[in-house]
Amino acid sequence: MLDTLFQFVTMVIPKSGIVVGALSLTLNLVLFAVIVIRDPNQTVRSLQLLRWIGICYVPLLAFGMVTFTLGMISSGVEPLKLAQVIIVVASPLAIVATTRRLPEVDHAERRNSLPKPGARAIRATQRAFQLVAVALLIVNAYGLLQYFMGVSNVTVEGLTTTYGQAIEQKTIGYSSSGDTAKKIPSTFQSGTYFGIFCVLGMGLMLIWRPMLSRSARWKVIRVAAIIAALVGLLLCGARAVLLPFAVAGIAILLGRIRVWPSRTLRRNFVALLIGGGLLVLYLLVFQQEIISSFVSRNIVETLNDSTASGRTGQWSGLWSRFRDLSLSDMIIVLLLGNGSHYNLGSEGLPALLVQMGLPATLAFLGLFAAPIVHFFRRPVTRPMAWCLGVVLATFCVDLAFDYPPNIMLVFMAVGLALAGQRCGLLMESVSHRAVVALGATD
Repeated sequence: MLDTLFQFVTMVIPKSGIVVGALSLTLNLVLFAVIVIRDPNQTVRSLQLLRWIGICYVPLLAFGMVTFTLGMISSGVEPLKLAQVIIVVASPLAIVATTRRLPEVDHAERRNSLPKPGARAIRATQRAFQLVAVALLIVNAYGLLQYFMGVSNVTVEGLTTTYGQAIEQKTIGYSSSGDTAKKIPSTFQSGTYFGIFCVLGMGLMLIWRPMLSRSARWKVIRVAAIIAALVGLLLCGARAVLLPFAVAGIAILLGRIRVWPSRTLRRNFVALLIGGGLLVLYLLVFQQEIISSFVSRNIVETLNDSTASGRTGQWSGLWSRFRDLSLSDMIIVLLLGNGSHYNLGSEGLPALLVQMGLPATLAFLGLFAAPIVHFFRRPVTRPMAWCLGVVLATFCVDLAFDYPPNIMLVFMAVGLALAGQRCGLLMESVSHRAVVALGATD
């Protein structure tokens, strides 16, 4: 029950809470702490479901905690900086929320065959996929309300935003004249975070096959959730998400075309052609501002800005400032980071490198590389690998990793995809065991 509540809060109302001092205390963080310490052994086992995730997490935890400790005993370190280190180090533990009921895997079983999950684990995994579909519909419906009715007009302080923080002051390109924003934030207070959730949710929906006695209903909801995620990506306005997704989206579509039977391919192509044509016609006739805003924001501005909002010069700027440090300071920054003192980075990987140090940064990248490689090996889970790659590309140029619930969302999605594999709930890999456990008729 707690795991399900945590999943719902993290995906639907991740910013509900209040500001305490200089930090935000959200329901998401409170529930996260509860599910992690509820059963520490299970939390550790969840990290070991994919061997290389567990291996990469060890240096991230070790170097991250040293960085945090040094920050605690140093003077002048902002509480926000320390909180960001904890967020990066602790957030991967959210994988336990979607894998708790899976049976434990030891090394002998890993070499031979994985233990089969029970009926309770299969049902819990199915419910988690259903919850993702519902969450996509809810947050994108709220995003549409923000777009048509005004961002602040539909804000509920303490629920859709953190009480004590003004949504108008967030980096969403807010315009008071029309109560609009260039980046629709939905319930995430950021267009980038909203886009990250849409990408991860779409990846999960693309690999999931609904299986219930009333599965036709959930098949419709799944398709609606995928469409909602696409609409959310149009609304979020985050180029850090949209540009890598444009590449990944083409790869995902080509991959699906290769595995679809000819009959299914023809049916889906006709449906896509009709549905896409009707959507474009509607936008051209009734919502021209959506298309003009999207083109202006993501194509015209991108082509006219060769520095990508100053991000392309970060590495050269980092290197020039790094050379001005003394040898001892160089070693400290390289190994342990401590960016609150030196402030050498700006956004993305340069900021993470200075914040956490080189070993922790490599470990963080390894936490992404492990599931991406694992999912990419299998055609059924390849869409999830592409979507994780999109989020990794976003983290390379944006500070989204420093704020909840972004890393939590990533590892909840990774855990759910792994659980779907084990339970036989994915497209083209449905198991007889799952059919029996869910009482499915198809």
